[in-house]
Amino acid sequence: MDEAWKNSGDNSLGENFDLTAWCDTWLKTSGVNTIEPVLDIENGQLRSLKIKQGLALRGKNRLRLQKLNVGIYEAGDPTGAPVIIKDIIIGSHDEITEVDISSIPSDF
Repeated sequence: MDEAWKNSGDNSLGENFDLTAWCDTWLKTSGVNTIEPVLDIENGQLRSLKIKQGLALRGKNRLRLQKLNVGIYEAGDPTGAPVIIKDIIIGSHDEITEVDISSIPSDF
């Protein structure tokens, strides 16, 4: 699998991504990570968004490399379409990850 990953040319998890090491941390250890947003909102506008990665109380916990998408919904309109920020990389050594919110329209 590692060879197939390298041959795929996908660098979205970084040029030095090691599939074997990823498997060791995700598949050969116990425990889960918690993910929560850290929002800075001023006058109803989102000023910054960070993702905080934490450790659950049980298992052999460690911070893990993760790739996720975040959907942001307009306040007061839960049926509206979200703005999706794709391919956010959370590092295995990063408790807090800054998210680029420049793709969110200013009137959102």
